[in-house]
Amino acid sequence: MKLRTLAVILALVAGGGWLAYAQWQNGALAVAAATPARGPLTEYVEERAITRLPQVHRVTMPQAALVRPQALEVGQQVAVGELLAQLDQRPLELAVGEAEAMLEEQDAVLAKSRDNSLETKIQQQSERLVESVSAAVESAVERVQAGEERADFAKRIRDRLRGVAQATSKNELEQAELQAVEAVSSSKQDKLVVSASRAIEAATVLLPKMVTDYIQRKTLDDAVTQARRRAVNSQLEQARLREREGSLRSPVDGIVLEAPVDAPQHLGFGELVCVVGQLSELEIETDILSEDAVRITRGDACAITGPALAAAPEGALQGIVERVSPNAFMKVSSLGVEQQRVKVVVRLDDDQIAAARQANLGVGYQVDVRIITDERDDVLQIPRSALFRDRDGRWQVFVIARGKAERRAVSIGIQSDTHAEVLSGLEPSDIVITEPESRITEGARVRPF
Repeated sequence: MKLRTLAVILALVAGGGWLAYAQWQNGALAVAAATPARGPLTEYVEERAITRLPQVHRVTMPQAALVRPQALEVGQQVAVGELLAQLDQRPLELAVGEAEAMLEEQDAVLAKSRDNSLETKIQQQSERLVESVSAAVESAVERVQAGEERADFAKRIRDRLRGVAQATSKNELEQAELQAVEAVSSSKQDKLVVSASRAIEAATVLLPKMVTDYIQRKTLDDAVTQARRRAVNSQLEQARLREREGSLRSPVDGIVLEAPVDAPQHLGFGELVCVVGQLSELEIETDILSEDAVRITRGDACAITGPALAAAPEGALQGIVERVSPNAFMKVSSLGVEQQRVKVVVRLDDDQIAAARQANLGVGYQVDVRIITDERDDVLQIPRSALFRDRDGRWQVFVIARGKAERRAVSIGIQSDTHAEVLSGLEPSDIVITEPESRITEGARVRPF
């Protein structure tokens, strides 16, 4: 009897305890929970991107003219030097011909200015004339001296006959008088001839100098003509350059990206005729949030995916970060939020470019990029959704301890979109609330489900 009573009492106690526990559990908040796990973790940045070329070659009008394009189509392969369009050559040919004629004219003027044969002959003749006139002057001077001596002699004869007039006939005296007068007159004429000869000599001496000055002036004219010839030659070179530029050719082996001109038409200087690019230089450009861009460095591996790469081997491409821009810019997101972003360029090697070509990936195509910023083989990690920050910005989690929520400060390492590395604050045996709700507070009763 006593044993039966004791059994009943124990059963009632056990039932009451179970009932109390069940009631306590029914009052607890059911939460998603998990324990920290060890394993590999990859940190990356994902973003939309577009394909681009680092350089495109815009073939533009070198001058205003009528242009006749070739039958170009977007996507057409072209070789370096291949004719893309032809400018109307008639005005160009006329300009070259006019410049050539002007150059020939200047060459003729230059040849004429350099021909001094006539001037040299005149100078030689003038020098001989000067010598001849000088000799004539010397001869005239000698004649003056001789005439003066004859006049003196005639005067002495006359004076002597006058002294013996009684013994001299009248005829002899008159003859002596006449000879004296003629000698004086002849001497005066000789002096006049000397004066005239010296005047002629003075004028003649200037002739060689005049010829020399004329030749020097021709030399100066030659310099002016040479300067004009250089200017005309420059015009000719420019005209020939414009003529050569009249044939618009492909600067590279590439593909036609744009061909807006499909029929002969007049275009102005600088207007676009076509655009040529090299798909062998294809690269990826993306705009990364600045807070994510600080983790990206040159050489980081990158996976390129997206619907445009469905035909690519394995449906993806592999690239390397080539450049992270040092300048950020503001960009409005699709949700209308202004964000600070940084341009990042991803390079493809030759094999990956070949794979992109195989997938018909072109320029300006949209793709997705995943840039690997860090990788670790064995780390303690929890779902990223378990993390939240306190008022001071420190990372926190809730763990379940003795049926209650307990706030725990943690230190976080690398993160992926789904998981985060735990450096401190948790043990592998801890039960972490993976999706903490706003209703969960310190000490709240919780139970995992």
